[in-house]
Amino acid sequence: MIRFIVINDPHIADNPPLGRKEGYCDQIMDKLHGIAQFCRQAEVQTVFMSGDIFPVKRPDRTSHKLVQRLIDGFGRES
Repeated sequence: MIRFIVINDPHIADNPPLGRKEGYCDQIMDKLHGIAQFCRQAEVQTVFMSGDIFPVKRPDRTSHKLVQRLIDGFGRES
């Protein structure tokens, strides 16, 4: 059986968007970490992330560190 999950519009950002409080990035990453743990437990083979992953579509507004955190969160554990 093929198992997949779809995540929509996580809007991951180094700095909180207007109207959001400090800690926004950590809150989103914690939610994504929980999803990743669920995927491992449920043996999900594919994660589709649709919509806006980052709220600002400019590479100079999203740090490499944040992108790496996202990759590490969904990487395979040995």
